Amino acid sequence: MKRLTLALATAFAAGLFVPLPAAAQIGADPVACPSQQDLEQFVSSNGDIQPEDCTVIDISKLTSEGQELCLIDFGVDEGFLGRLREVAMPSQWWVRCEDLELALE
Repeated sequence: MKRLTLALATAFAAGLFVPLPAAAQIGADPVACPSQQDLEQFVSSNGDIQPEDCTVIDISKLTSEGQELCLIDFGVDEGFLGRLREVAMPSQWWVRCEDLELALE
């Protein structure tokens, strides 16, 4: 779990997750891609082109025992690829929000 947390934090720091316009959650309709090239294509097209491997994710924040925990949900995409991802790996991952913030500094 610690390795996954580090991997997710690294992905955030590397810019592999792009939050679109802000909402009540950390970012409304953030898009995650498995490669920097796919994400750059998405960003440079202003979201008009979304490569097949990219998916919309949901990031929510919960306060528990004084700590902020973030839930990253990869299961937002209900299409064919979304169902395949759900079979291949859990669609929800918890991480300390502080770890994400530190990774972005």
